[in-house]
Amino acid sequence: KTVLFDDDSKLQFIGTYAFNESSIERVKIPSTVHTIESFAFYECMNLINVDFKDDSELEIINKFLFACSPIKTMFIPSKVRSIESYAFSSCDNLENITFSKNSRLQKICDSSFFKAKLERISIPSSVTKIDYAFYEAEHLKTVEISKDSKLQIIGKYSFCCSKIDSIFIPAHVRIIKSNAFEHCENLKKVVFADNSELKYIGSHAFDNTAIETITIPSNVSKIKHNSFSHCKNLITVDFSQSTKLTTIPEELFDSSSIEFINIPPHIT
Repeated sequence: KTVLFDDDSKLQFIGTYAFNESSIERVKIPSTVHTIESFAFYECMNLINVDFKDDSELEIINKFLFACSPIKTMFIPSKVRSIESYAFSSCDNLENITFSKNSRLQKICDSSFFKAKLERISIPSSVTKIDYAFYEAEHLKTVEISKDSKLQIIGKYSFCCSKIDSIFIPAHVRIIKSNAFEHCENLKKVVFADNSELKYIGSHAFDNTAIETITIPSNVSKIKHNSFSHCKNLITVDFSQSTKLTTIPEELFDSSSIEFINIPPHIT
């Protein structure tokens, strides 16, 4: 039930399906391991504890690595650059994930936390792309993103159907893709950094949220249809006089409750 390695272990590689569907409950990964292949701990239905040290050489949390396991907490060591697709999907007991203070994480890939039980996550400032990562993470209430974040892309369905009530979009985010925050029915507050570089907001990006007011950053040059449709609490919309937007697409604010909207004269 417990997998232990000697303190002086030189293990570097754990292969595909290595412990798949085993009855292990605990495993301590030697710091020398730099590669754990996909599905290595997939459907380990008794696995509750995985121990990584911060000096771990691991660089990638591979596809389906811990999916469908009952782990409750996870520490991601500093050298991990990517969390791949479905890595922690359907981890119904996963309530806490922490990252090294020196995290080098760059990508959180599609469905990596699909249906995980996380209530809170703090995104490392080194992350540049989130893609479909927290789709249907129905317990997720708080997402912390620092002002010095390097995040550039919030991908399709990234936080769709989560329970977040507010989100800060840091300065370097250039693209918010389709459906990124769709059906976040508790999302009331969206704050863009003052020096926002945002250029593109995809279709249905904020569809069916509880947003009450929104200020579109001046660098936005394209907004797709229905980005803010079914926002029934949306009362105030503000476009900067220096906005690069030239047209408002069809049904952008369909089924909203807008009372005030500031539209510069050059927008058609």
